[in-house]
Amino acid sequence: MFFTTSRQTIEKNREAYLAMYDKSHLLVQLDQLIDWQSILKKLMRYYSNTPI
Repeated sequence: MFFTTSRQTIEKNREAYLAMYDKSHLLVQLDQLIDWQSILKKLMRYYSNTPI
């Protein structure tokens, strides 16, 4: 089942992850450059909102 997470929860998790990892790490830097909301919008059409 696919579900969305609130923006507030995502930001809270991201802050926790950034506290655990080196901020100069390449993957952390890439994460900050990616527009995850636009990716989510493009992928939403492939998921049903109704439970199985």
